[in-house]
Amino acid sequence: MAHAKRQQGQFDVAYLHYRKLLETGADWDSIYAGMLTCARHLEVHQADTALALDAIALLQRDGLPHQDIARFVGAILHQQYDLDNPDAAVLLDAAAGDELLLLALRKLLIPNPAIEELVVLLRRAIVAEVAQTVTLRDELQPLALVGRPTIRRRRPSGALGRGWPPAVTGHDGVIPDSTDQRCHRCRRCGTPAHRPGGTDRR
Repeated sequence: MAHAKRQQGQFDVAYLHYRKLLETGADWDSIYAGMLTCARHLEVHQADTALALDAIALLQRDGLPHQDIARFVGAILHQQYDLDNPDAAVLLDAAAGDELLLLALRKLLIPNPAIEELVVLLRRAIVAEVAQTVTLRDELQPLALVGRPTIRRRRPSGALGRGWPPAVTGHDGVIPDSTDQRCHRCRRCGTPAHRPGGTDRR
C-alpha cells in the first residue's frame, strides 16, 4: 500500500503508511528508502515528536541519501526551535542533548539561514561558558565538535524581514555572557543577542 501510494504521488498518505510499518517492527531498507522519498516532498508547518523521531530514524539508517531530506529536517528544526519568533529562547543544555539537531549537524548541509543563526548563537554560548569556567562540559562536547550544518546565503540587495543570517558576533560586538545559558534575539532589530538574566545587552 505504501509503495503504491508513493508511486501515485500521494506522498503524505504513503509517508504515514511507511511510519506505520516501522511502528510494527518492519525493518526493510525499502521502507526507509520509500519514507525518505516521501519526506522530500512534504511541507512541514508544525513540528511534533513523531516527525522528529521519523527524521532521526532516517538519518540513523545507513545507505540512504540523507542530503535529500535536508530541507525536511531543516523545516522540523525551524518549527521545533520557533525560529520565526524573535523572542524565542533556546536552552543550551537542551540543544546540546537534541539528537535530531546533532545528527543534522553531522550529516547534512541545511540551506536554512535561521538554523545557521541558531547554531552560531549556541556556539557563542559555548565559547562564553568555556571562557568563564575554563572547561568544556562533557554534555556540550558533541555540539561543540560537530561540523557546520548549513549553506550560508548572502542577503540579497533590498531583502527585508527575518530569516537572513547576520554576522557571527552580536549586534553589540560582545561575546555573550552565559549566566542563564539562553540564546535570544534582539526584540528591536532581530539580530542575535544574549540576554543574561533576561535583560538585553546593548
